[in-house]
Amino acid sequence: MKLIAGLGNPGLEYAWTRHNLGWLVADQVISRFHLKGPQNRFHGHLWGPARSGSDSLCVLKPMTYMNLSGKSVLAAVRDYNLVTPDCLLVVDDVSLPFGTLRLRARGSAGGHNGIASVLGALQTLEVPRLRCGVGHPMKTGGLADYVTDDFDTEERTQLDPFVEKATDAVLLWLRLGIDRAMNRVNAG
Repeated sequence: MKLIAGLGNPGLEYAWTRHNLGWLVADQVISRFHLKGPQNRFHGHLWGPARSGSDSLCVLKPMTYMNLSGKSVLAAVRDYNLVTPDCLLVVDDVSLPFGTLRLRARGSAGGHNGIASVLGALQTLEVPRLRCGVGHPMKTGGLADYVTDDFDTEERTQLDPFVEKATDAVLLWLRLGIDRAMNRVNAG
């Protein structure tokens, strides 16, 4: 079993914000695999399971708000008896330019509260993640305001291709495993 957890915030006011990029990618994965759901499970919405090659796949969108995502991911990991390398977090990242992807097998949260919540709940740094660049605020406003703001006009014109590219990266992880997928995703 593989679990993809797209991190974001519930509520219409957050639907098209930078912090919900993980949810937008999760939605595209759900669409591509024609996953059934959602079910209200694990303090979130769960789609699947469905076959993905020789494995099965579920997609989780925690409804706990970003900073408490670990509660939801931990519940799914425990229920499915998963090892953390079989989970992929999909998150926004302000340290990467808009449209840039970085796939990592492990590491610190890098200042991302959603990743920190998951790593803390699972008590390991061994959690793969796809970091989707949303750029850094140019204005002097706070980081929290920036990530919870809607995508700007220019970003919206690039958003669909970016979500498709991120979804392709998730599918590479499913098909090739983390190491080979990292070589392809991080090279481009």
